[in-house]
Amino acid sequence: MTVTILLVEDDPDTARSLSRALESSGYRVTIAETGAEARSLIEHLRPDLIMLDLMLPDTDGLVLTTALKTLTDAPIIICSARHEQVDRVLGLKLGADDFIAKPFDLDELEARIEAVLRRASRVREVPAVPADQIRIDELLISQSRGTVILAGQSVHLTPTEYRLLVVLATR
Repeated sequence: MTVTILLVEDDPDTARSLSRALESSGYRVTIAETGAEARSLIEHLRPDLIMLDLMLPDTDGLVLTTALKTLTDAPIIICSARHEQVDRVLGLKLGADDFIAKPFDLDELEARIEAVLRRASRVREVPAVPADQIRIDELLISQSRGTVILAGQSVHLTPTEYRLLVVLATR
């Protein structure tokens, strides 16, 4: 399966050269030159990864990071000429999965892309909780079986305790 990357970069030369390099490595790349264009592309493109420049003509990349995280669960790598530690820390705190400063080595960028995609695929592989189960941290309630497991240990409850726990857990 080909990995789709949304490259949000306003400099046409940088976008073109980076796109060519990534495509030669087997990635499918779509370029957005503005934050607004990135937002509109997210809905139908469904990228596997977003590479985001911080300095865009219509919005700050840090603000866009937060907005994109509400639209997609695709990991975000910030690629920016802004080298300040505050930008790196804030970018990561706002939801970016990695930060690489321009200029960067293409081999390092590809290694970071691969690492972020590996981490993202492991998160997606976590099995979903069946509809008849309620999970809260280490508490698992199976409504079809009427069982409660806490931290891997079975918990024996009276029928009233069980019903009360289910009511509280669903709220």
